[in-house]
Amino acid sequence: MGLDSRAFVVVGAGGGLGRAICRYLTDQEATVVAIDRQQSALNQLTDYAKIKLVADATEPKSLAEQLNKLDLPLHGLVNCQGILHIRPALELSHEEFLQTMNVNVSSIWISSVVFAKIQIARKHHGSIVNLSSVSSQVVNPGYSAYATSKAAVSQLTRVLALEWATHNLRVNAIGPAMTPTPMTDQYLLSDDFRASVTDKIPLGRLGRPNDFFGILGLLLSDQSMFITGQTIMVDGGRTLC
Repeated sequence: MGLDSRAFVVVGAGGGLGRAICRYLTDQEATVVAIDRQQSALNQLTDYAKIKLVADATEPKSLAEQLNKLDLPLHGLVNCQGILHIRPALELSHEEFLQTMNVNVSSIWISSVVFAKIQIARKHHGSIVNLSSVSSQVVNPGYSAYATSKAAVSQLTRVLALEWATHNLRVNAIGPAMTPTPMTDQYLLSDDFRASVTDKIPLGRLGRPNDFFGILGLLLSDQSMFITGQTIMVDGGRTLC
């Protein structure tokens, strides 16, 4: 994909998908700048990040201070931070709904804007890839917060792509199906829940991080210089049914 000798910022790097993405980019010989709000999470990355920065992506000042310290050209940003509350709307608290919007939507807006300002000031192009979800397009009970947040991510991706196209900043998103991670494991431990999710996927299995690495590599590379504003589903055919 031609990602070697390039530097990519990964926000939410300490999460399950974040760690997998850092490992993939390192395997591609890219320089990884890993950002998470917990030092303990960054410590688990071992050799999968050259630079590890503690910053809260829901706080613009915190993130901007850390990224502006970097003395290297940046080529891309991957936003993979997120939380998941699966609960009927009548049982979901207002605080949980707001927390979901803050982490899943606001922090992506913040990190994208901070990255874009840096790139524009330096007159550098770049690629932003957001992790959306199949839930941005399908409806499941218990997903009133999560599905709404991911639909917002996909629409945010389109708006930012349009606004920043003149700066040669591309913005795309990937929408995976349910993938086992520490975030989803608490739900997938239920055999009934796992079966209900798997039964809705035509290819008959849950997702894996490496299912979307090819798309991620493409979107971060110069091979996709004419692709922007897209949410590409990697969902085993879930949105087909």
